[in-house]
Amino acid sequence: MRDYQQVVLVVAEDEALRSRCVEYLSDATQFSVVAAATADEVDEVLDASAEVACIACDFHLPGETALDLLDSLHERGWNRPVVVLTPPDDTAAASEALEAGADDFIERPTTETDCRFLANRMENLLEHDAAESELAREEDRFQTLIEASTDLVAVLDEEGRYQYLSPAVEHVFGYSVDDLLGEDGFSRVHPDDREELVAVFQELITSDDDAVQSVEYRYRTGDGDYRWYESTGRNRRQSAIGGYVVNTRDITERKQRIDSLRTLNETLHDMIRDGGASPLDDDDATRAAEITGGTNAAYYEWRTDDGVLEHECDTWSAALPETLDEASTLWETFVAGEADRVESADDGADELAGDEDAYLLFPIDREGLLVCATTGTFSEFAFSLGQMLAAGYEAVFERGRFEDALREREAELREANDELARLNQLNDVIRNVDKALVRSTDEQAIAQAVCAELTAASFVGHAWFGVPTGDGGVEVLDYDGGDSEFVSRVTELVTSADDAPAAVAMRTQEPVVVSSILDESSCSEIRQSALRRGYRGLVSIPVTHRNTVYGVLEVYLTGPDIVNETSVEVLSELGDTIGYASSAIERRRGGVGLEVVEVAIELDDVEDVVTSLAVASDCSAVVTDLVGQADRWLVYVEPSDPEAFAAVANERLSVTNVERVDDDELELTVDQFQPGEILSEYAGTFVRYEVGPEYATLTAQLPAQFDIRSLVEDLQSLSSRVQLVRKEHVTDDPENGMRLLSASLTDRQTEVLKVAFNRGYFNWPRDSTGEEIAAALGISPPTFHQHLRKALLRLLRSCLSGKPTDS
Repeated sequence: MRDYQQVVLVVAEDEALRSRCVEYLSDATQFSVVAAATADEVDEVLDASAEVACIACDFHLPGETALDLLDSLHERGWNRPVVVLTPPDDTAAASEALEAGADDFIERPTTETDCRFLANRMENLLEHDAAESELAREEDRFQTLIEASTDLVAVLDEEGRYQYLSPAVEHVFGYSVDDLLGEDGFSRVHPDDREELVAVFQELITSDDDAVQSVEYRYRTGDGDYRWYESTGRNRRQSAIGGYVVNTRDITERKQRIDSLRTLNETLHDMIRDGGASPLDDDDATRAAEITGGTNAAYYEWRTDDGVLEHECDTWSAALPETLDEASTLWETFVAGEADRVESADDGADELAGDEDAYLLFPIDREGLLVCATTGTFSEFAFSLGQMLAAGYEAVFERGRFEDALREREAELREANDELARLNQLNDVIRNVDKALVRSTDEQAIAQAVCAELTAASFVGHAWFGVPTGDGGVEVLDYDGGDSEFVSRVTELVTSADDAPAAVAMRTQEPVVVSSILDESSCSEIRQSALRRGYRGLVSIPVTHRNTVYGVLEVYLTGPDIVNETSVEVLSELGDTIGYASSAIERRRGGVGLEVVEVAIELDDVEDVVTSLAVASDCSAVVTDLVGQADRWLVYVEPSDPEAFAAVANERLSVTNVERVDDDELELTVDQFQPGEILSEYAGTFVRYEVGPEYATLTAQLPAQFDIRSLVEDLQSLSSRVQLVRKEHVTDDPENGMRLLSASLTDRQTEVLKVAFNRGYFNWPRDSTGEEIAAALGISPPTFHQHLRKALLRLLRSCLSGKPTDS
């Protein structure tokens, strides 16, 4: 043994690699270790000390490779050993390093075993270096080096026959030296690898001295199995050896790890691609066995309803138990939720006992249990791979559950959006029906308006409206979206079947919903006809008012399960509205007073002509009356400062005329007056419009059945804030003047009478002449007098009789 420490230089940019090598070589060897990270640092170390005996150099250095460093070392006359640390499985890098003059190479050490291997290599190289410098002891030292190596070292002649085998042959190949000495080195190579191995050896033979070749192949060992080996050959025929030196190591475990990792990666990739479908199948069980290096694998899936693990797949040739429950020892592993190793079937896997000696158990979240078995033992690496596989399944299953939940949520949102769209359409229908009802003079007009509006909705295929007859049947007043043949069949069903939806709705005064015509027994008589026309569901709405049935509205839907509770409530409100309108028509025929609603609505920041003039003239104003015409409005307003208000109005292009009708009141002729236009859509009676310094207040009377919210929503187009401040139900006496006026006169006659009255035509002396009023109305004086005379005649007749008249 030397009485001094040999100095070795470790060169690596990777700090972790450098530290690992330095630490091990310092602690576990007799080396004095120094380190460098770059080629420049190597020069500094060598310049400072001539004691460096060996260099271990990483293949990749900053801005260069070990090949460049080897060139630099050769230039400065360096003739001591250099070991290149190559990337894993990079035989090309190893070959290049050896060709550039490296004495040896090993894969970058990552474990203590690898570092020990590096130390052995460096020691061997130093011994070999010493042997060459001491020719007298070269052969003895070479033999010592070979015997100490864990790799097999062999020498082959040009025919490929073994001329020398190190004692490691028994450990590596499983044969004695005598078994193989003089034998063809390729005779036990796997047939699929033999041709490539012979070709590589031929390249080595024809190469220059010290040339290196590496190759991986399978070789039949002493127990008859094939294992993977890596051999590196060097042409040393010109040396004292006189042949081809081949270093061989067993790489079976490394190849198995690579194959297992590749299979694991492919399995996880396939699971992600397939969306995490569960349960596992036979292919998954086969892959699990391959990944862990086992002989068999099985998967049991958790059945929540039954409380058992149920067999799903396996690779065993014999039948396995169909279920595992709390009586099973494997059950405990699943419940604990932790992966486990069972070294013997007797220790906890007796349910699956066969030829296997060891088991790996992997609970997969709460999905199931994966079992892998082998006839030998499982390595720690296999156990780790199995855990990674189980974790991958858990992640993919969780993703599948998340995606399922996401799809359910998306479906719920789509349904909610569809329902909202249907409600919006229903609201539009009700608003339009409200406006149409005020113009309806009889039930026929109501039926036409309602059916036309309903079938405009995308989910309504057909609607009909009918009134009850004395014999328990129904008379259809109008329909839309269907045909007379179908309507006839429906009305016959109402008469003949007590359980017909329309008959039940009129009898109970409650809506009847048929979610699916296909499944409803009460629709059997019309099922085929309805389905052929694309009708999948229906709603029968009773048309009632104060417990009186005025008719039935039946709506046929284009899909099943379209309407929900909210939609039915909206349709029921529509039935109530139609019932009120029908009641109103009936009451008018009998001269009975009608109920109306008087509302007061506040509006902030209103954009209308009166408010604009009030703000500009710095005064308040009250609109007392309105007369709407086809292309203009006559607005009667009482401002707090008439002079200022009139002055501003005369300057506005939107005001075409300003007349003083008395000391406090002005008549404005304007192109538009939005509050009046919106109110007219609801057949409302204008009462007054007050414009103050902060807000305006519109007061009007509306038919009681109408939804005030619709009017408020329309007024929001004029104001930043719209608020209902008063709502009062009042009875409109049919004998009052406004009711008689609206019932007896035409629109033009009403306009003429109101303008004449507001302009003081009936005062004496008259405040305005007939010619002036005619000009304001945009008609000729004779036409004005004709309308006025007819209006007065009709109004007098109505007042004297107490009933409206149009004769």
